[in-house]
Amino acid sequence: MERNNIIAAPQVADVDAAFDRWSENHIGSRKDFYDFLTSPGAERDRFFSDNNTSVNFIGLVAAQTIID
Repeated sequence: MERNNIIAAPQVADVDAAFDRWSENHIGSRKDFYDFLTSPGAERDRFFSDNNTSVNFIGLVAAQTIID
């Protein structure tokens, strides 16, 4: 993601699959995972970079989606 702001916030189509992938390297609850997704940062960018993702634009909003 080029910018870490709400406009570039990720969209996750399959939360269960994304949580499972996140849980492989992180310890925490589903709330911790949601906090992770909604907090911009290098770690969140790395999570999306390391997984198969699709970026679609809905108007000015970039929706980055984890796909299998």
